[in-house]
Amino acid sequence: MNHRLMSVLSTIDPFLQKIIVPFLSQQNFSGWFSAEQINQIMQISNLNKDALCLALLPLAAAYAITPFSHFNVGAIACGISGNLYFGANIECLGGSMQNTLHAEQSAIIHAWLRGEKRIQTLTVSYVPCGYCRQFLNELNSSTDLKLCIFKHPSAMLSDYFPNGFGPHDLNVQHLLFDDIDYQFTPIGWVDHEYQLDDQQRLCFPTFDDPLVTEVIHNSRQSYAPYSQSHSAIVLQTQNNLLFSGRYAENAAFNPSLQPLLVALNLLNFSNTTTSSSYYDQKITCAILAERWDAPLTQWTDTLKILIQLGCHKIYHLIITC
Repeated sequence: MNHRLMSVLSTIDPFLQKIIVPFLSQQNFSGWFSAEQINQIMQISNLNKDALCLALLPLAAAYAITPFSHFNVGAIACGISGNLYFGANIECLGGSMQNTLHAEQSAIIHAWLRGEKRIQTLTVSYVPCGYCRQFLNELNSSTDLKLCIFKHPSAMLSDYFPNGFGPHDLNVQHLLFDDIDYQFTPIGWVDHEYQLDDQQRLCFPTFDDPLVTEVIHNSRQSYAPYSQSHSAIVLQTQNNLLFSGRYAENAAFNPSLQPLLVALNLLNFSNTTTSSSYYDQKITCAILAERWDAPLTQWTDTLKILIQLGCHKIYHLIITC
């Protein structure tokens, strides 16, 4: 079992502990439960889904990375599939305050990257801030999204965000989590004249490289209805695992999520018994894909954070539709 989960297991009711430990101890547990697993847990524990999510919040919060605030927040998104997805706040060393992921965002994009189509309920440790309420208003389920908050009565998002500004105010019809498949293709690389050392220049991969295939797939599902600055990233770790992220834009702009944060969130939930966070998982290679004519770029922030994380093999791929 991931030692971050072990560190908070004692805060869970002992009876529930016995039920969930076999699931948490599975080698492939990566911060989410399938609908089948949740039904089993509810049947044995006699807890309904809302009560179970509230009880599991300490496990979600255990994934938080908070070098600045030391304030851990957990969130759990329940999808229409019945699956549950953990979320936790992440603060990036070497970045700015803008490079921060709130727990609510973390749970939502965790579900999005896992292929969920709609979020029914979001359970959170604390009342969501205005920033997160704005982010949640971008979802295709925003009008009927239920919020379950620790030590507060459950309510709808509209109760916390009445008359909220959102995508419909900007005539956007396709929302976050709607099926999107833009037909982007790679057209070339940006040569930033990187050098891996004094002798070796960075050599570009071929377009049929598995990392290129993965980043193109994610760029096609990125959400950028306001700027059309579709982008995605793929990270490769030292054990050759791939973790992808895609851009998630917001009507209020500031709550938009850059693809690197989305990918790091997925990496953070990957099952490893030896690392305490993605900071301990060596990223050996990264490819950022962006539209050639995009008015916005993710390159500068992406480069800065990846270098801080020890990754120097970073490619910039240009795509077109």
